Amino acid sequence: IKSITQSLYTFKVGKLYVIVGYSGSGKSTFLHILAQYIPRSDGSIIFNNRNISREDVTLILQQPYFLGDLRIIDNLKIGFLFRKTRNNKIIRNTAKTLQISHILRRRVNVCSGGEKARANILRGLIENKPVVLVDEPTAHLDLKNSQIVANLLYKHCTTKIVIVTTHQPSLFRFSNTIFLKIKEGSFYENNNIS
Repeated sequence: IKSITQSLYTFKVGKLYVIVGYSGSGKSTFLHILAQYIPRSDGSIIFNNRNISREDVTLILQQPYFLGDLRIIDNLKIGFLFRKTRNNKIIRNTAKTLQISHILRRRVNVCSGGEKARANILRGLIENKPVVLVDEPTAHLDLKNSQIVANLLYKHCTTKIVIVTTHQPSLFRFSNTIFLKIKEGSFYENNNIS
């Protein structure tokens, strides 16, 4: 089984991991450490029996960053410059699921905040990496689109390790969800979170 082990905790494919905790508890910092954007002070993060690398991980940040004068599709294509392949079918299908097919040819600076947030999730998912880290994916979305995003991330956990931070845990209540609470730098499983 593909897995990540960190601080004696193991994340596995087939579960959706949802990290909750108060603001400032270290949820986002933890994702940045897993993604290798912030150095860890000690220990190691093992993925498939080796040290994890940036090539293993997609980090989808809460705040979308796009080049505003370009269309959404052009922003997506910029990412392909750094990858060998692209799959237009995955783009179309994921955009359809996120209900943003109609904005792909629209300039970013005329898109709403919610449309940009969903396009940001699209951009992360089409990277098709084995580990998907998502920071507050529903922060800028209404309830309907939040549920669509939660369902899509849950679907991806069948083939990838998916770890989400949120202040809205009720959106992520699925049969295979593991809720983790951060307290004083440690994880505690707590499936009684509402």
